[in-house]
Amino acid sequence: MSKRFLRIFQIILLSVGIITVLLTLQIVIQLKNNKDRAEQTACVLMNQVEGVITENNGDAQVLTIELKDLCISKAKIISYILDMRKSIESSVAELSTLAELVQVDEIHLFDANGKIIGGTVPAYYGYTFDSGEQMSYFKPMLTDKRRQMCQDLMPNTAEGKMMMYAIVWRADGSGMLQIGIAPIRQIEYLRSSEISQIIDNMPTYDGIDIIVADHKSKMINGTTIPHLLYKDLDSIGIDVLRMQTDKVTHFVSKIMNKMMYCTLHEHDKYYIVIMQDYNLVNQSVVFTAFVVFVYLFLATLVIVYIVRRMTLRIIAEEERANRDKMTGLLNRQAYENALTEQVKSVPPEKDFVFLMADLNGLKITNDTLGHGAGDELLQGAAECLRHCLGAYGNIYRIGGDEFVAIIYADSDMLVKLQKDLNESLRKWSGTLVNNLSLSCGYVEKREFPNMTLEEIIKVADKRMYIAKKEYYSHCGTDRRR
Repeated sequence: MSKRFLRIFQIILLSVGIITVLLTLQIVIQLKNNKDRAEQTACVLMNQVEGVITENNGDAQVLTIELKDLCISKAKIISYILDMRKSIESSVAELSTLAELVQVDEIHLFDANGKIIGGTVPAYYGYTFDSGEQMSYFKPMLTDKRRQMCQDLMPNTAEGKMMMYAIVWRADGSGMLQIGIAPIRQIEYLRSSEISQIIDNMPTYDGIDIIVADHKSKMINGTTIPHLLYKDLDSIGIDVLRMQTDKVTHFVSKIMNKMMYCTLHEHDKYYIVIMQDYNLVNQSVVFTAFVVFVYLFLATLVIVYIVRRMTLRIIAEEERANRDKMTGLLNRQAYENALTEQVKSVPPEKDFVFLMADLNGLKITNDTLGHGAGDELLQGAAECLRHCLGAYGNIYRIGGDEFVAIIYADSDMLVKLQKDLNESLRKWSGTLVNNLSLSCGYVEKREFPNMTLEEIIKVADKRMYIAKKEYYSHCGTDRRR
């Protein structure tokens, strides 16, 4: 795998990691926001439900009081009529006609001891205040003739049918008169005030359901989900033990095989539960995540492009700063950096080879053929060094005619490289100059395993000067000229 491919792979991997982290963070934040909004919606709806329940309870109580007053008034009216026309007291038919006119369902005549002695229902004759729980309610009438009483709607003693009874003393104190009403209007109103009717009549919202259950039995008395009516809260997956005292409690639970945001609160004698479909509340998460992914992906591409451009520019600038303009080799700054950062930090390997080379005859060439010819020599020397040694390490031009090569090769390979370099130098021919020669000093680490790098460099430099001295001695030329 090439370094370039590895670098691209690393950038792609980093980009995917960044996108994944940001996308996950976005999803978590959106889920949190959706949950908060769901809880706020549930609290608003909870207040509405509690308000309706409270209002209906209050209205029912007011109506009950009004109906009781009306019943007592009707009892007084009938008592007055009977006092004026005592002859009709013994006629069931006449009493029934009077009941119909006054709009009551039953009339009962009691003696002073609380026994029924007449009225529209002969079957009840003989019943007393001791005949049952419903009739015993009126016993206080026996001790106070100024008292008048009206009973709540409840099953009567004789037949168990729902009735409301009111009773007053006759004007002469000889007995009491009781009327009974089956208050259709109150029954209808109470039905409309029942929890099931209240919840059923409330406006519905997509994905939101309401449950109202009895505090003691946990039985569902009202709900927007009809088939849950009269079921137990525990049986559908709602555990009231989650409640935090009297506070509104929020939780997520699986209700009827669906994940729900649930809000639970105890109000009056009821448990109120607001349920919101988890998937419906979070239905926009997938779409939003896709949009964010596209945005992050495009943004990452732009950022990677910009970073790549900047990196390439920095690399190019560093490359220019570390390259010799004439030869294209690494310059002295790069050489010093290599010694400081790479070679000196790690003990050289046994295949480490240090080469010090010096271009022969540069001054004479400059003086006789001009600096153009001298430049051609420098470029030729760089070309030969790069061609023969470049695959095995780095080559530097560290001065006017001085070169350094730091390569890695065993002894056999080094012999071959030396031969290749000598052959390349011998065959080289330029436009202005035909001959090219380098004086080289090679040092292998294996020769001096205990030497430091500085000592190896000194040995290479000494060998290079010996080679240069031999070159000039062989040519019969003074190198200073």
